[in-house]
Amino acid sequence: MCLETISQIYHENDELKITEKTLGFFEVIKGESCQISCSYRNSQEHIFILDGGWRGLIAFDPMSVKIIKGEINLFKINLMKLAKLQVFIDYATDNIETDYIMDSCSISFSKEIKQINPEVMECWLLQQAMLPEDEADPIVSFLRHTECYGLVHFLLSAANDNNQCLQQLCLRYGLSAAHFRRLTRHALGHTTKVTLREWRMTKAILAFINDPKNMTDVAFAHGYSSLSHFSNDVKKMLGMTPRALRKSILDVAMK
Repeated sequence: MCLETISQIYHENDELKITEKTLGFFEVIKGESCQISCSYRNSQEHIFILDGGWRGLIAFDPMSVKIIKGEINLFKINLMKLAKLQVFIDYATDNIETDYIMDSCSISFSKEIKQINPEVMECWLLQQAMLPEDEADPIVSFLRHTECYGLVHFLLSAANDNNQCLQQLCLRYGLSAAHFRRLTRHALGHTTKVTLREWRMTKAILAFINDPKNMTDVAFAHGYSSLSHFSNDVKKMLGMTPRALRKSILDVAMK
């Protein structure tokens, strides 16, 4: 699992305007410490120092950032993808966070990340899921308080009700249909309809793999109108029927 990352080197006196919650992977270069100033909208200023060679994630709320001393290599990380993955991790561990916080004018630092490259932050996040909750990295908490996390959590909850229409989802979330569509496309990379269809199909496939006795019951239980509706949906999106997919997965698992 690799994330597309774009890096840029910032030198002394360079400034960075952050207009939304942002996650970056920082590398302090040239072996010297780096002094960074952060200014919030209410004019509060915070200065922190990163040791020479430090590597890790830093999360920012909207603010202005200025390099006072030293140089850094900054990789911009796809916050949406990591926040979305964190929701699925929390669902799997029954540890979902429901308190979404808007801008809090804060900075979150990860523990130093020495071995992992910024392109594989999804792997790093999965590693955090294996740690006890009290040992989890502070960035995990940051992800849980992003709007993307709250939106994906809402849609996952809604996906359990196969009869919900988009208009009902918009009303429940408190946004107009147009704004809700823009928000979900930005967070998920697809339309709401496509995303919910993929999630429904995934849940149905997993249910069928675990209990293959009656595929028709599985199809109806997940909102499909018929067995052929389920089979055609899977074949269209994955290129094989549910039975062929199950056999392929089990064959790989048995090797």
